[in-house]
Amino acid sequence: MTTVPHEFNGEKLTEARELNERTMVSLAEEAGLSRQMLSAYESGRLVPRPDNLYRLALILGVKESYFMTPSSIKSNPTYFRSFAALTKRARESAVRRLDIFQSLAHSVCETGIVIEPDIPDYNLGDSPEQYTEKQIEKYADDLRRDWRLTSGPISSMSGLLEIHGILIACSMFGDRNLDAFSEWGQDGRPYIYLCMDKHSAARAAFTYAHELGHLLLHRQVPKKKFESRLYHKLYEHQADIFAGAFLLPAQSFAAELPKFSLDYFLSIKPRWRVSVAAMIKRCAQLGWITESEEKNLWINYSRRGWRNHEPYDEDSAALRVDEPKLLSEAIAVLNEEGILTTESLREDLKVPADRLAKMFNLDILRSPNAPPLRSDDPFQRSLPANVILSNSTRTGT
Repeated sequence: MTTVPHEFNGEKLTEARELNERTMVSLAEEAGLSRQMLSAYESGRLVPRPDNLYRLALILGVKESYFMTPSSIKSNPTYFRSFAALTKRARESAVRRLDIFQSLAHSVCETGIVIEPDIPDYNLGDSPEQYTEKQIEKYADDLRRDWRLTSGPISSMSGLLEIHGILIACSMFGDRNLDAFSEWGQDGRPYIYLCMDKHSAARAAFTYAHELGHLLLHRQVPKKKFESRLYHKLYEHQADIFAGAFLLPAQSFAAELPKFSLDYFLSIKPRWRVSVAAMIKRCAQLGWITESEEKNLWINYSRRGWRNHEPYDEDSAALRVDEPKLLSEAIAVLNEEGILTTESLREDLKVPADRLAKMFNLDILRSPNAPPLRSDDPFQRSLPANVILSNSTRTGT
């Protein structure tokens, strides 16, 4: 237990509570405080006694020093997939989790080991609602060209994004309504958080591309406008159109479609790493199948029981889950070179390292005596040793 310095920041107590999806009433009750006292702490009207601060930190799973840091600044929108299905508490927790990930990433990135982001600015402005599907299709093609990709399948979406300086966190979140979220951080770097609660390899690839669509298309949209009911559903649709166009370029995808059937879509799923459902939507969006043909495909799709689970979704031999590696590899190299040791990183972090390891699936952050991450975690695998150090290391993906 430590003494409480004068720089206690009540807003950080609110952020920690939101991170844990706790109400003020439930937290006050567990901490043995009145709701009025907890409210006074969060508003900054009162500073907690050392014993109360210790208890709050313990309950909320943060270090006491967390409450002494500056408040998070949120001027940019957070892009949520399945926004309408989320509770307010789930969104708040997601935003706070992304804040912590950005703080961790900043410590690593300021060493210069991670390349600067490379998402072209096509001067799209702050009114993307004016874009046509044809324009979005062109932006997807332009990005493939600027990133020097072929017109074929993308073997690793996470690898491609990380090569271009997008930092990714990926773990179980605890809410099956939450697919992913992303944002442009205050440091000017794009971040994506993929929630693995219900993701297969093909679904993850599409979700990555969907979030990339937000980062590219909606970069200049003000936070209030993006979150408004008037536009949010449209922006989600635009991100889906972008994802389909980016993953399944019209010309090359058409060349592999002698017929439009579920069995044929399934046969090319491992090659394109895209779900059968996404292929049906792509064909309909491009006008390659009629409304009647699309309806029949969906009827048969449901009859086969594919709505919740398609073939190959859990076949790691055919479709391995697309996992991020960049931050883990960067931390490993920094530690090996003595530039930023994992021990010093653990000490500097305002959230216990073992919780961070689980929250972001970063086994490298675990304290030496901590138990390993759960064996059923789909991302608990050995990590390759290479780290992307500069733009000169790019290769086709």
